[in-house]
Parts: sequence; structure tokens; C-alpha cells
Amino acid sequence: MKNGSLVDMTRFEQSDIDDHFINYRLSWQQVLLIVGDPQNPVSKTLVLTVSGRLLKINQPLRIMIKEFFDRHDLDDDHNWAYYQYCSLQGRTRSAVAGRYRMVPTCSPRSRQVYWIMAHHLNSWHKHERGTLLIFASDGQPSRQLQVLLDVSPRKLESNLAAADIVSAFQLQMLEYEQYLKGSELTSIRPDDFARLNQLQEQSRGYNITYQQRRWDHCNRNVYGEGLADEMLREMNKPFPPLSPY
Repeated sequence: MKNGSLVDMTRFEQSDIDDHFINYRLSWQQVLLIVGDPQNPVSKTLVLTVSGRLLKINQPLRIMIKEFFDRHDLDDDHNWAYYQYCSLQGRTRSAVAGRYRMVPTCSPRSRQVYWIMAHHLNSWHKHERGTLLIFASDGQPSRQLQVLLDVSPRKLESNLAAADIVSAFQLQMLEYEQYLKGSELTSIRPDDFARLNQLQEQSRGYNITYQQRRWDHCNRNVYGEGLADEMLREMNKPFPPLSPY
């Protein structure tokens, strides 16, 4: 890939394909975006790598996404709980794993949706005729890729902003967990009581939100109804501390 090379996804031609695969294993590190093949969105998928290679995969987009989520332990209940606890109810949800963010450009149900690995983005801006020009790299400043997309800049910006909030919260909880486990790779000080109290409250609040979601699913699957109000109130109580006896 040459520095500053442009990939125009708004005028896709078969001759633009660099390689074909029967199946392909998506990764956070090597993929920039994926989208259903415009000529056959039901059964084929296009993958653009961070090195600028455009690949055609003989798998449906939804299957590739599902397999990627499964391999990376990205389940719906945890994802829902993060968005719920971060007061992002009703927002289009991205796949977030700390620094890694896989953001849809519109509703994931749309055949026109692009899933963009936002951690590779350097910048973006609105281009002519309502298109979006994004700038991305594989971590090497000397190798920057430009990609032109037929998507709404406003929707992507909204989805990315929500994903960034979830990402920051996850990284904060990760650092708190490291502190609790004695890791030296944390900026949390044992005498910073205000911060520790806030982190403990956030950790417990998220865990309660997740447990309620998970048990509500189990209850509906087994008994055909959601959790009773009494159970929800009980689940809102913090876990009792470890007993020394």
C-alpha cells in the first residue's frame, strides 16, 4: 500500500478485488472494515484490510460477524449491560472490547451497513455528494489509507461517540480489577479514597445491571416471564463481603 492511497468503496468493481476466499477469520488487528458484497449482499462479504487489500469472502456478512463475536467472547448481555449502565439506552450498539471498537455505520440490520474497526481510524470528514472520507493506518504513520464510503457522517459519529464512552468505562473497570488483584500496572493509589469509592460503586452497579439482564433472560426462557419485582429489588442489593469465619 502506498502512502495516501485511496480505496473508493462507492464505485466498487469486481476488478478491485485483490483476492478471494471461501472463508476468512476476522481479527481486530488486521481488518479495517467489512460490508456485504453490493452485488450479492446475502451470501458474500467484502473485507478491507488495514494494508489496503480488498478481499471477497464466500460467506454472508451476518455469519462472519456472528463467528467473530463468538471467538472474541462478545456476548449480547454484557454488551447491553454496558450501554445500559453508561446511560446509552436506545443507541445503536457497537462491539466494544476495551480499546477495540467495531462500529456499524447505520442499523446492523441494513444491507448497506459497514462495520468499521474504529481503533484504526485517524480522522474522517464529509466528502462530496454526502459521502464520507476516512483516514486509517495500521499503526505506522508513514502508511495511511484513505477510504471513501457512501455513509452518513452524522450516524457514524453518533455510534462512535457511544462506543468511545463504553470503551472508556471498560478500560476504567479493567484498571480497577488490576488494582484489586495487586497489579503494579495501574495509576490507582491506595490513598485515593474518593476514586476508589467511585470505582467500587461503578463496578457493583455494572455487575448488578448485567446480572439482572442475564437472569431475566434465563427466567423468560424457563418460565416464560421476566423477573418479579421482588427479585429485582433483591438483586439491587450489593453482594455481602467475604466472611472471615
